[in-house]
Amino acid sequence: MTGRMETKDIIKTIYGELQVESHEDRGNTIVFNLVHGELSRTDFSSLVRKCRKLGYLPFTVDEEPDRLFLIREPSDKEYSPLLRIIMAALTIASIFYAGYLYSAMYDSASISTVVVIDLVLFFLPMIGFLLFREFGRYLAMRHSGIKYSIPLLIPDPIFFGTGGSIASTQDAYRDRRSMIECGGTPVLFGFVYSIIMTVVGGMIYTPFSPSGPISNTPYITIGYPAIIFTLFRSAVPANGALNPLTFTGWIGLFVSALNFMPLGVLDGGLFWKGIFGGKFRYISYASAVLMVGAGLLLPEIIIIAVFPIFLGINGIEPLNDSYPLPHYVVASLVVVALVLMLAMIPLHQIPPHTKFSMKVDSGTQVVIYGSTTNVTENGTIQNLGNIAGTPSLSVYPHIPFVYTISGTNIKPGGSSNFTMFFNTSEIKPGLWNYTVTLFYGAYSVSSYITFLVVNLTDGMLFNNQSNPFMTNGTEWKPMALKLHDTTSSNLSVRLFVVTSNSVNYSISLGNISTSFNASQLHPGISVTFEAFGIVSGGEISISFTAKGDLVWAYVIAVDSYYNGAVARIDYT
Repeated sequence: MTGRMETKDIIKTIYGELQVESHEDRGNTIVFNLVHGELSRTDFSSLVRKCRKLGYLPFTVDEEPDRLFLIREPSDKEYSPLLRIIMAALTIASIFYAGYLYSAMYDSASISTVVVIDLVLFFLPMIGFLLFREFGRYLAMRHSGIKYSIPLLIPDPIFFGTGGSIASTQDAYRDRRSMIECGGTPVLFGFVYSIIMTVVGGMIYTPFSPSGPISNTPYITIGYPAIIFTLFRSAVPANGALNPLTFTGWIGLFVSALNFMPLGVLDGGLFWKGIFGGKFRYISYASAVLMVGAGLLLPEIIIIAVFPIFLGINGIEPLNDSYPLPHYVVASLVVVALVLMLAMIPLHQIPPHTKFSMKVDSGTQVVIYGSTTNVTENGTIQNLGNIAGTPSLSVYPHIPFVYTISGTNIKPGGSSNFTMFFNTSEIKPGLWNYTVTLFYGAYSVSSYITFLVVNLTDGMLFNNQSNPFMTNGTEWKPMALKLHDTTSSNLSVRLFVVTSNSVNYSISLGNISTSFNASQLHPGISVTFEAFGIVSGGEISISFTAKGDLVWAYVIAVDSYYNGAVARIDYT
């Protein structure tokens, strides 16, 4: 009896709202034959609200524009809460993971520093991107009278960290206009947020020279969307890796563009379904083929390409599909945003047959603690591959440095000189080994440099002269030195020799004499004598003979704390 009363009430309501020629009660569905053109004059959203109060849901179909269908409103069925929680957790983890990998490649720093860079300049901005997009979706759904639910997030640990989000509500869209607004608004919000991140990233980082990208990246270059290329060219380097914050803006632009593709339940699926109506399914199938093909060429987007296909290619049907109500302003803005956001060739991967060699000239630098803060090291890069390019340099463990490479493009078989400038103000006395790595995309080769940092002391002196002791010498002629202990206690000393280049040399300590072959030496440095003693107030004789062409040589004596004396011999 209650069901009959509800049916009579809804039929009475429709006859009161619309001009109806006839109706047919088919049990589960009530069909109203309307006066021609009646729906075009109807406030469909108002009609939906009145029908839902009586437990019914009205809808139209494009093929029968003068018919209104009513069904009992089904209970809302959304994606499983557990599924949304799992996808959200996977997305958060993949954003952190992708950001950590990128930050570690971009800045050769300690693990803790990389984690901080990741959190501040990648993870939190990317979470902000998702939240801002969803805020736009929430506003659009609220304006259209549609129930908002926590979205289904798409993880992408391969490269981007996230593939965006998909609206998880199963609440029906009123008409095509609401679909256009709810699909287009998140794209516009993501576009604005990503532009802000790109600009801020360009402002807080000093752009690096196009001829010298900062560090390792699995790509030679990252293709820029038109908006960056056109407006913010000066804010980002033309070659190599973007800084992490600017990279979040790049990801936001590119992921928003992918989400705007006319495919199934994506934001673009909603938007273009509102534009094309029943013809959308053909466009969606074509987009699915295109996205899968792009995913095969670019594995980084394979998850974004394939995941929406499993959620439905045909997309979502609006309640009122009998005639288009395109929101031309939103449609135009989103189309413009797509053109500006899309990078046609987003990632230029490392080509095959790429190979470089690198030689660091001296390999060892002597640093006087507290007085020298800028140290220069030179070297040579040779292109052994068959493609021209300019690699980048990185140093581990972290030390502040900049570098220059002569020439902007090293041709196959060619070579270029490079100069590295190190800030050694933070290095304490000691013997410190650093790895210098040459990167060209994913290709890398390493060399090494050692900093011998000496804290000059008056407790040890060469030839009782000022510390450091400076003198001139001649190859093949012994240089006589005396190391004096001026303290009131005995000293335990190690003796180092550092040369401008690797040559044969001999050195004697008192009655002990030894020779060194250049081919057996660590580039430029050797621990010649270790843990010998000098009595308080005493001295020990040292004789150094260079058996080759040297520019300079250091003879250095230090205690266990690297307090010591330095003698520099310049050869003419």
